[in-house]
Amino acid sequence: MRLRFNAFLATALALGSLTATSVYAPAALAAEDAVNASAATKFIQTLADQAFEVLRNQSLSQAQRDQQFRQLLQKGFALDIIGNGVLGTARRTATPEQLKAFHAVFPDYVIRIYSSRLTEYGNSTLKVTGTAPAPRGDIYVRTLVTGPNVQQPVHADWRIRNVAGRGLKVIDLSLEGVSMAVTQRDEFNAKIQARGLDGLIAEMKSTTASSTKTAASTPEKR
Repeated sequence: MRLRFNAFLATALALGSLTATSVYAPAALAAEDAVNASAATKFIQTLADQAFEVLRNQSLSQAQRDQQFRQLLQKGFALDIIGNGVLGTARRTATPEQLKAFHAVFPDYVIRIYSSRLTEYGNSTLKVTGTAPAPRGDIYVRTLVTGPNVQQPVHADWRIRNVAGRGLKVIDLSLEGVSMAVTQRDEFNAKIQARGLDGLIAEMKSTTASSTKTAASTPEKR
């Protein structure tokens, strides 16, 4: 549980991109240009700085913070690619309607699950420590998250791809060598095995709806 929570702490602290636009389109098969290490480093650091600014703004209500996180997410993560990956083999048998419904709720599901837990980490710091090559011309940006509320430093590696027509996007995050895309895929696969893809989508919608009500009822901080 600590590994999983710290992974999404790191995710939200460097909130970047999950493009909710081409939601149910298959991941692009065309070859993308190789990622420049300097550009990828600047990309992640900028996203981290913007996320920390949101976390440290005590005047925001939870609903306002969620909205700003959503905007950051739409800038940096390729959510269509990530979503297709976490569905795993279920994507092969899913109908177009199921894929559309899944990708429509996925961004808000991620935000609702994790953003309310992150406000106490506003004083943390994300530092880029280096880069390494990844398959398909991608690049890993290696970072370290530290802070008063982080029990021990969190090593997070961000896999960056130059997505055709969209520029640099995060497509995965690994924490201490563990891929969060794989972790999420395993969790979703277990739920799909138990309740089917429609059951997973219904649970995601229910979680998002109940969290939205909670955020709306939380008074704004002054």
